[in-house]
Amino acid sequence: MKRVLLVSVMAAAAFSVANDAGADLANLECDLLEATPLYWALYGAVVAARDTGALSSKDSCEQIGDTVNDFSIPSNTYKDCVCNAVSWPSMPTCDLPHNACTTGSALPAQTTSPGCSQDGSAVEASIVCGLDSYCCDTAWDQICLDEQTQLYWAQANSAAQSAAANPPACQLNASNAPRTPEGVAIFLQQCPNGHEQPQAAANDVLQGWTSQAAELRSEGVSCLGPHP
Repeated sequence: MKRVLLVSVMAAAAFSVANDAGADLANLECDLLEATPLYWALYGAVVAARDTGALSSKDSCEQIGDTVNDFSIPSNTYKDCVCNAVSWPSMPTCDLPHNACTTGSALPAQTTSPGCSQDGSAVEASIVCGLDSYCCDTAWDQICLDEQTQLYWAQANSAAQSAAANPPACQLNASNAPRTPEGVAIFLQQCPNGHEQPQAAANDVLQGWTSQAAELRSEGVSCLGPHP
């Protein structure tokens, strides 16, 4: 039976692209916290929770509330730094009947198996099935294969448009402007009102989706085409 795909404007995806300035700031914050006794007390509490099975991954660590093993977490920044620093056991890839570049049985829109991580095929299935449920309810056919590139980049464009409409705040550091009056002046010209230029913000987000597409292709489970 012929199916007609009604492509609507998708809401901006919850895909965030961290810029170099934000990453540098986060690393600096964590470096400073590592010099405090509270950091290592929290680190020990998280490791203990990991070893007893109470925490199994970085995600589960980041989702804990204000305490872990009766230890009060000083702040979310402490928690984020410690959760990122602790070594977590690697999770097996969630089992799928086949990859997204092969026709066959329906692919699950989301995997409910505990203790596994989604691969590129699961990511693409989630995107496609958001608009064409046939692919995850009945079969992953040639139409599903053909839709992948169109829907992936439609979602990327939507996210880029959202970033342009609400550009993120700029942060000045040594990686994006020289520490000189001239360098700061150039930076401020490129960053009026303390926010990125709309087009620059959109380009940053689109670059993130482009990098993700390349990563999915490198896994050998993606047949995404280039941005149209």
